[in-house]
Amino acid sequence: MQIRKLFIYIVLTSILSSCVRAGGEDAYVPPSFRTEAKGTVEILGDELLYNYVSGIFSYGDVVGILAFDLATRTNVHFYDARKGTHLSDAIPQGRGPGEVVSISSASVRDGKLYVYDRASKTLLRYDLERMIAGSPDSFEEQLDLMTGNGTVSIQVLGEEEYLVIRNASFIPVPEGESEEARIELFGADAASYSEYPLSDRDQTWQLYQQPRVSLSPDGKHLAVAPSYGAILELFELGKTIDLRSCGYFIPAGISIKNHQLEYTDDTSYGFSSVTASDRVLYAGMVDPSRKEKDVEREGALRYPMLVSFDWKGKGLSRWEMDYSIHQLCLDEACTTLFVIASDSEGTNFLGKVSLQGRK
Repeated sequence: MQIRKLFIYIVLTSILSSCVRAGGEDAYVPPSFRTEAKGTVEILGDELLYNYVSGIFSYGDVVGILAFDLATRTNVHFYDARKGTHLSDAIPQGRGPGEVVSISSASVRDGKLYVYDRASKTLLRYDLERMIAGSPDSFEEQLDLMTGNGTVSIQVLGEEEYLVIRNASFIPVPEGESEEARIELFGADAASYSEYPLSDRDQTWQLYQQPRVSLSPDGKHLAVAPSYGAILELFELGKTIDLRSCGYFIPAGISIKNHQLEYTDDTSYGFSSVTASDRVLYAGMVDPSRKEKDVEREGALRYPMLVSFDWKGKGLSRWEMDYSIHQLCLDEACTTLFVIASDSEGTNFLGKVSLQGRK
C-alpha cells in the first residue's frame, strides 16, 4: 500500500508540474486552441497620428489612449467608445504637479486613473470624469510609494493596496544585499515573487524591461509576458503570489552582446499586449510560423492573431484578424475588446472586436 501511494503521488506531481510549466525553456511548443476562426476589427474614427501607443483602457463609454502627442504635449487622449470621435487630452508633459515624463503603466479604480511615471518614480492619481471633460483640475495626488529601483508597473488593487512589478537587472547584487522582488504586493496582504522563467540573466533583463502585464478585475489573477518571444506566466494573488501556469510558446531568438540586444534570423516577437476578465485572458499574438525577418520582408501584419486563454493556461480560441492587434483592453461588461489596430501600411486606428458568443 505504501508503494502504491508513493507511485500515485509521483504521477500526480508529474502531471501538476507539466501543467504549471507547459513546454520548457529548452522545449518551446506553440499554443493549441480549442477553436480557430477568422476575425474582423470594426474601425472607429479616423487614423491615429500618435507615433507610439503604450496602452489603452476603457471607462464607461470612453476609451483612453496612452501616447505622447507632440502637438498638444499631452499623454492621455479620450475617445468616444461608440464612434471613435476625439473628446479631450490630458496629463501634460513635464515635471510639475500633475505632469509626467514617461508613463509606463496605468490602472483604473473607482473612477480614478492611476499612472506610474517611470522617470520620477511616482504614482499619480487623477479624477477620470474631470479628465474626460477637459478640466484643468483633474489631478488629485502624487503618491511616493518608495517601491524601489526597477519598477515598471504599479496596479492599484484598492485603498492603499498595490501590485508592483519590477524589471530585472544585469548587474549582480552586491554580497550581503538581497535583490528586490520581481512582483510584490503592498497592503493588508504583503507578498512577493522573485523567479523568472529564463535562466540567462542578460536575456531576462532585455526581455522583461517593459513586460506585458494584465490584472484581472477582481485582483486575483495576474498575467505577465516578455517583449520578445511568447512566454506566458499566470499567477494567482492572495496572501501569497503563486505561479499557476507558465507556457513556453515561441523563443525570442535574440542575441546578447555587451548587454545589448541584437536581432538574428530567428528573432520573433510574441504577445503585443494582454488584457483580462476574471475568467479569460486575451492577447494579440504573432503568427508562430513566421520570424520577424519574414514579416518585415513580406510587409505582413506583425500581430495578426487574437488569442484567448483561461487562467489555467489552456488555449481557448484563436482568431486570424484583418488588422495587426497592438494594444487591447476589455470594456467593463467584458463583451467588447477595444484595440489599437494597424494595417499593412503601419497606419494605426482605434477599433473594437465584439466578444458576443466568443470566449
